[in-house]
Amino acid sequence: MIKLKAFTLAEVLITLAIVGIIAALTIPTLINNHKAVMLKSQLQKAYSLLSQVIDMEYAETGQSMYDTYIDASGFYKALMKHLKVAKDCGANSCVTWEPDVAYVIDAYKIYSKKSSVATHMWDDGQFIVLDGLLVMVENDTSNPWLLITVDVNGLNKAPNAWGHDVFTFELTSRGLLPSGAPGTSKDLEKYPALCSPTSSNGENGIACTYKALNDPDYFKNLPQ
Repeated sequence: MIKLKAFTLAEVLITLAIVGIIAALTIPTLINNHKAVMLKSQLQKAYSLLSQVIDMEYAETGQSMYDTYIDASGFYKALMKHLKVAKDCGANSCVTWEPDVAYVIDAYKIYSKKSSVATHMWDDGQFIVLDGLLVMVENDTSNPWLLITVDVNGLNKAPNAWGHDVFTFELTSRGLLPSGAPGTSKDLEKYPALCSPTSSNGENGIACTYKALNDPDYFKNLPQ
């Protein structure tokens, strides 16, 4: 007679418990790593897309967009011309300030997530590209800069925070640069509070783009 061997119920339960503990410890890390890879990929894609648009405008007009729009309005319309746009939001109808609270945008948080974004840098033209990318432009002719802020995964998808899924670029005489880079108006070395895990500055996050593109561990260490 053959004597069959089998696991006891206790052994099965212990094995399942061990597997559950391992899964609980590793799955969140895997999910976070996947999110980090996705966000960095989306940021790189947005940077490439905007750079191509600026190159196309130069090829078409023979003049740099910086020279054309640093002292003139219409920057966001020129950007839209070279993209497949799902929605033109005008000056700021997609993302606007809270009623009676100038410049405060409750729908978005700063890099540290300590408070809502408080900025006037997103209100000179906004539009949504067909793949969901939200583009917001600063083209105030009284200020000597041209800024492009993008929500890389779209208006309706979390975390909606500057430096997390929202990033800013600056068009300079040297081309399109990630905000926070040396030579940009928000140079991170000069303004560390603009990409700080502790600062409550209303524009904290505007200078994170340079770091996000160059620090391989950036997206793994975002403030929670």
